[in-house]
Amino acid sequence: MPPSPSFVKRLFTLDKAWKVVLLLLFVFCAGGFCGAAIVGRIVQNAAQRALNPALQTDLVLSRLKSQLKLSDQQIGEIRPILAKMLGNLQRTLDDTREKSRAEIGSGLLELNEKLTPEQQEALMKRLQTWQKRVQAFRDRVSPGP
Repeated sequence: MPPSPSFVKRLFTLDKAWKVVLLLLFVFCAGGFCGAAIVGRIVQNAAQRALNPALQTDLVLSRLKSQLKLSDQQIGEIRPILAKMLGNLQRTLDDTREKSRAEIGSGLLELNEKLTPEQQEALMKRLQTWQKRVQAFRDRVSPGP
């Protein structure tokens, strides 16, 4: 017995509906990927600005200029002060980072003594994965030459 015309009509209607659903799903996923790429780039640029004292100096100076209505003479006097202050701050952050790494290292050595060989191996794998992630992030956000 041949299929009824209404069955065939419904079949083609469902076929078109699935195509529309798949198209909408594709557009949604494409938007998500594009949005993630844009946000990643924004975060990367923000990290680059945060790691570059010269850019920080210019940013702070431009904000002070607009908020306090500084004259050109004042800007010339303030720029070296800001550069010195932000450079000192960066050195302090670098020292703190080094002290933190040393503290983490000594703590991990103590921790390692209390673990079984299997646990030590699992911990080392986790640390290596973490270090790769950190290095990949640094490579992405490090200021270019």
